[in-house]
Amino acid sequence: MALIFYKAMRANQQTEKTDDLKPQPSLPQASRPAPRIEQKSAREAGVYHVLPVQENGIIYSTTSVPMPDAKGEMHYAIASDTTGKELWKTLFFSREYIPDLETDVQNYFVVDLYLDEHYVYIKPERGAIITIEKQTGQLVTIR
Repeated sequence: MALIFYKAMRANQQTEKTDDLKPQPSLPQASRPAPRIEQKSAREAGVYHVLPVQENGIIYSTTSVPMPDAKGEMHYAIASDTTGKELWKTLFFSREYIPDLETDVQNYFVVDLYLDEHYVYIKPERGAIITIEKQTGQLVTIR
């Protein structure tokens, strides 16, 4: 009788071990956390913050300024020396918002700023690349 009980107990232990070896179903993993409602807009979060570029003691940067009464936005390219003195400031884009459309879909984002020998190039998220002369700050082309 004890032998039968022992064999039954061993059989139960073996089935428990094989159950442990079965692959457990895993939940799908997200590549990133789900967005929260209280997240900031892309502009407030600074997603498209383009760093200034420095060359020969001159710092080239872009900035966005809201129009009075938040009717739109204006974008400037700025060249300044290392002390912060502004050498030139050029308006390269401005837009008044369409009243019945959300402003977050109308915002203009600069995604890259780069230089060559004679020009500053500004690449927006959508649209043409803007070219500005380094020395004078004159808007050359929007291509």
